[in-house]
Amino acid sequence: MRTALVIATSLLIMAGFTVAAQEKAKEEMKPKAGHEMMTTKSTGSASTVIAQAMSAAPQSVSKDATVMQLTPDGEMNQLRAGTNGWMCMVEPDGTPMCLDKEWQAWADGWVNKKDPQVKAIGVA
Repeated sequence: MRTALVIATSLLIMAGFTVAAQEKAKEEMKPKAGHEMMTTKSTGSASTVIAQAMSAAPQSVSKDATVMQLTPDGEMNQLRAGTNGWMCMVEPDGTPMCLDKEWQAWADGWVNKKDPQVKAIGVA
Protein backbone atom coordinates (compact mmCIF):
# COMPACT_ATOMS: atom_id res chain seq x y z
CA MET A 1 0.00 0.00 0.00
CA ARG A 2 2.85 2.38 0.84
CA THR A 3 4.52 1.66 -2.47
CA ALA A 4 1.32 2.49 -4.35
CA LEU A 5 0.95 5.72 -2.37
CA VAL A 6 4.58 6.73 -3.08
CA ILE A 7 4.17 5.98 -6.79
CA ALA A 8 0.88 7.90 -7.00
CA THR A 9 2.38 10.89 -5.18
CA SER A 10 5.45 10.85 -7.42
CA LEU A 11 3.29 10.75 -10.54
CA LEU A 12 1.20 13.69 -9.31
CA ILE A 13 4.34 15.73 -8.58
CA MET A 14 5.78 14.92 -12.00
CA ALA A 15 2.47 15.86 -13.65
CA GLY A 16 2.52 19.19 -11.80
CA PHE A 17 6.04 19.96 -13.00
CA THR A 18 5.09 19.00 -16.56
CA VAL A 19 2.06 21.29 -16.57
CA ALA A 20 4.10 24.17 -15.09
CA ALA A 21 6.84 23.70 -17.70
CA GLN A 22 4.30 23.64 -20.54
CA GLU A 23 2.65 26.85 -19.31
CA LYS A 24 6.03 28.58 -19.06
CA ALA A 25 6.92 27.44 -22.59
CA LYS A 26 3.60 28.77 -23.91
CA GLU A 27 4.30 32.18 -22.39
CA GLU A 28 7.81 32.30 -23.83
CA MET A 29 6.60 31.29 -27.29
CA LYS A 30 3.61 33.63 -27.30
CA PRO A 31 4.11 35.94 -30.28
CA LYS A 32 4.31 39.62 -29.56
CA ALA A 33 2.04 41.99 -31.38
CA GLY A 34 3.84 43.69 -34.25
CA HIS A 35 3.96 47.05 -32.55
CA GLU A 36 5.39 45.53 -29.37
CA MET A 37 8.43 44.52 -31.43
CA MET A 38 9.10 48.03 -32.69
CA THR A 39 11.59 48.87 -29.97
CA THR A 40 15.01 48.96 -31.49
CA LYS A 41 18.54 48.80 -30.21
CA SER A 42 21.51 50.61 -31.62
CA THR A 43 22.82 48.42 -34.42
CA GLY A 44 26.07 50.26 -35.13
CA SER A 45 27.20 52.97 -37.49
CA ALA A 46 25.14 54.10 -40.46
CA SER A 47 27.50 52.29 -42.85
CA THR A 48 27.08 49.06 -40.87
CA VAL A 49 23.29 49.37 -40.92
CA ILE A 50 23.32 50.17 -44.65
CA ALA A 51 25.47 47.13 -45.42
CA GLN A 52 23.27 44.87 -43.28
CA ALA A 53 20.05 46.21 -44.85
CA MET A 54 21.44 45.78 -48.38
CA SER A 55 22.25 42.13 -47.66
CA ALA A 56 18.50 41.32 -47.86
CA ALA A 57 18.33 41.62 -51.65
CA PRO A 58 20.46 40.91 -54.70
CA GLN A 59 22.94 43.67 -55.47
CA SER A 60 20.96 44.61 -58.59
CA VAL A 61 18.11 45.67 -56.27
CA SER A 62 19.89 46.85 -53.14
CA LYS A 63 22.57 49.01 -54.80
CA ASP A 64 19.98 51.64 -55.78
CA ALA A 65 17.51 51.12 -52.91
CA THR A 66 16.67 53.69 -50.26
CA VAL A 67 17.98 52.56 -46.87
CA MET A 68 15.95 53.42 -43.79
CA GLN A 69 16.49 52.89 -40.08
CA LEU A 70 13.86 52.61 -37.37
CA THR A 71 14.64 55.02 -34.54
CA PRO A 72 14.00 54.15 -30.87
CA ASP A 73 10.89 56.37 -30.91
CA GLY A 74 9.40 54.41 -33.84
CA GLU A 75 10.16 56.93 -36.58
CA MET A 76 11.88 56.07 -39.86
CA ASN A 77 15.22 57.77 -40.52
CA GLN A 78 16.62 57.78 -44.08
CA LEU A 79 20.26 56.71 -44.12
CA ARG A 80 20.66 56.70 -47.91
CA ALA A 81 18.46 57.92 -50.75
CA GLY A 82 17.65 55.50 -53.54
CA THR A 83 16.48 55.68 -57.14
CA ASN A 84 14.79 52.35 -57.95
CA GLY A 85 11.68 52.44 -55.71
CA TRP A 86 12.94 49.79 -53.30
CA MET A 87 13.46 50.38 -49.57
CA CYS A 88 15.79 48.28 -47.43
CA MET A 89 16.04 48.29 -43.65
CA VAL A 90 16.97 46.16 -40.67
CA GLU A 91 14.15 44.95 -38.43
CA PRO A 92 14.51 45.52 -34.68
CA ASP A 93 15.47 41.86 -34.22
CA GLY A 94 18.38 42.32 -36.67
CA THR A 95 16.74 40.74 -39.73
CA PRO A 96 17.40 42.71 -42.93
CA MET A 97 14.59 43.21 -45.45
CA CYS A 98 13.92 45.00 -48.71
CA LEU A 99 10.45 46.03 -49.88
CA ASP A 100 9.06 47.16 -53.22
CA LYS A 101 6.43 49.94 -53.45
CA GLU A 102 3.46 47.63 -52.69
CA TRP A 103 5.13 46.13 -49.63
CA GLN A 104 6.11 49.61 -48.49
CA ALA A 105 2.41 50.55 -48.61
CA TRP A 106 1.62 47.49 -46.49
CA ALA A 107 4.40 48.34 -44.00
CA ASP A 108 3.17 51.93 -43.77
CA GLY A 109 -0.32 50.65 -42.94
CA TRP A 110 1.06 48.27 -40.34
CA VAL A 111 3.23 50.88 -38.64
CA ASN A 112 0.48 53.51 -38.66
CA LYS A 113 -2.29 51.05 -37.69
CA LYS A 114 -4.39 51.64 -40.81
CA ASP A 115 -5.57 49.47 -43.67
CA PRO A 116 -2.98 49.29 -46.46
CA GLN A 117 -4.07 50.33 -49.93
CA VAL A 118 -2.72 47.35 -51.87
CA LYS A 119 -3.20 47.72 -55.62
CA ALA A 120 -0.87 45.05 -57.03
CA ILE A 121 1.29 42.09 -56.06
CA GLY A 122 4.36 43.13 -54.12
CA VAL A 123 7.77 41.62 -53.47
CA ALA A 124 9.74 41.71 -50.25
